[in-house]
Amino acid sequence: MSLLKKLVLSGIVAAAPFMPLASFAQTVATTCSGAPPIMAPLEAKIRHEEAVRVGSEIINKVIYALNTIVMLENNPVEFERHLKFVLDLQENPQAPQFYIETIPPAGIFDEAAFRTVWTNNALRYKYRKRDVTNWIVESYSDINCQRTITLHGLGHTYGVFADTLPDGTAVPIGFHKSKTFLDFDRIQVVIVETSPNVFKSRKVIQYTESSFPLPHDAANGLLTSPPERDPLNPNAPAALPLDLTSR
Repeated sequence: MSLLKKLVLSGIVAAAPFMPLASFAQTVATTCSGAPPIMAPLEAKIRHEEAVRVGSEIINKVIYALNTIVMLENNPVEFERHLKFVLDLQENPQAPQFYIETIPPAGIFDEAAFRTVWTNNALRYKYRKRDVTNWIVESYSDINCQRTITLHGLGHTYGVFADTLPDGTAVPIGFHKSKTFLDFDRIQVVIVETSPNVFKSRKVIQYTESSFPLPHDAANGLLTSPPERDPLNPNAPAALPLDLTSR
């Protein structure tokens, strides 16, 4: 028996004695767990909280894996493993919907384009880390026991561009004014329940609201010892604490 069903059924003992029999008989709401209809309101709250929790976990895994991918240009095995991890979290891995990395956000709608963008990003950056510090629920629905939730997150990105590309040409830095920068971002993500209790990412949109150039010191930089890898020592091994087997 699922945890959700156990929680819903356990509430019957407390709730039933206080509910008039007529009201109980008039209750026609259905439940997704198979619990009695009287427990539908409680189940709805539990399902909503579960969708918020699982949805935020999924997008945080995606963001963390993409942060790591940027530092794996010299490790093709781990690059591919992390790339597959992100794609497996999408509703349609062959046609992921990502709108990121440009102003305004440009779409990435197939696996080949996704691979190209992140291969280029791994070459362009010495270091780049995006953090989302807060998620709010923008919309939620639970129709025929299939949940869809839209989350809106606020965060920032710290980055250091590489000095040159492997062929010796200058690294394009786009709209940034310095090779070292701090961006303030908004992230919108749509999470859908593809089968009972299985959630996937349908769409990810990143908006860069503002970008601040920081002093770029090619010799010393601003970070002394970031947790994943020293951005000024490209040969340092990248730590890979993310468990890619977890779902």
